[in-house]
Amino acid sequence: LSGARNTGLKYVNGDCIYFYDPDDLLDKNCLINLTQLFNSDIDIIIGKSAQVYDQTTNVIDTLEHYNVTEKPITNKNFIEFSLKNPLNVVAWNKLYNTQFVFANELRFKDGIVHEDELWFFQTMSVARTIVFNSEITYYYNIGNQTSITKNYSLYNLKSYLTVIENIFSDHYVPEKN
Repeated sequence: LSGARNTGLKYVNGDCIYFYDPDDLLDKNCLINLTQLFNSDIDIIIGKSAQVYDQTTNVIDTLEHYNVTEKPITNKNFIEFSLKNPLNVVAWNKLYNTQFVFANELRFKDGIVHEDELWFFQTMSVARTIVFNSEITYYYNIGNQTSITKNYSLYNLKSYLTVIENIFSDHYVPEKN
């Protein structure tokens, strides 16, 4: 998946980038709701996600979502912010400012699963302005039993360790405070 997303990033020519997983479903107004909040000063717009079984819009529950919506949140340590206000550590259902992604040379790490966790950390560590929308824009399929997130293999564990090692070496070790 990282390779496919990185290949897609090579061909971006618009103002925004949006990722989704093919076993999930977008709300019919997803991109309208998210792009209405976009301007060039916003780094990331975070959509509201619902849990569903299969590819339906029958909402079981919503995923954790910050309760202040449609107002830019600026100049915070968003890693600390995400620890105090639990957020979904996924790449999907977030609208990224293309300039933000390219200025910070953000790419997905190849060769691992759970690359979303590392991407989330990397994007949130450099983001300066984020916005949360208020409408459900994404239906996350929790019924897919073949999903990589439901596969508890040694490869999954090694991928998690790679994520932790990358965060440690790139962010913790060089940090002086």
